[in-house]
Amino acid sequence: MESRSRDQHIITQRNSKAENTEWKTIGVKVRVGELPLLNRQLERFNCNTLGDLVKGLIAGKITQVTEDQQIEIMKTNLQTSGQLTGLSGKPYDFYKQIDVADFLKYLIGRYSEHTAKCYLNYFDKYSTIFFSANPHVEPLRIFRRSIR
Repeated sequence: MESRSRDQHIITQRNSKAENTEWKTIGVKVRVGELPLLNRQLERFNCNTLGDLVKGLIAGKITQVTEDQQIEIMKTNLQTSGQLTGLSGKPYDFYKQIDVADFLKYLIGRYSEHTAKCYLNYFDKYSTIFFSANPHVEPLRIFRRSIR
């Protein structure tokens, strides 16, 4: 009996090997305008061809990322880049954590020095108005003259 079960096992192994040698061609239609998008997505998955993508899918190397995993990835990226400290705290407190000297350097890199200083002064003057929990909009209200 043992030899018979071994023979059956060997036969099933041979059959499975024979099934793996059979090939099936799969064709996909793609619009010409979408080819650059397809190539970018292939690069994102570290694949050079559609065949590489299919092999990765079959091997289980390419999986769908859940929302929780995406959030964890974003948290990790924020922590490594140092952006999380600027975003931490109360929802309306982030503007208090801005380094004014660094902000001025950034503005000077984008604008002339005079314009950068003006923008920084606007930020200093109006940040509490715009970013506080209860914005005080009274100073921004435009008064109209009554026309008779």
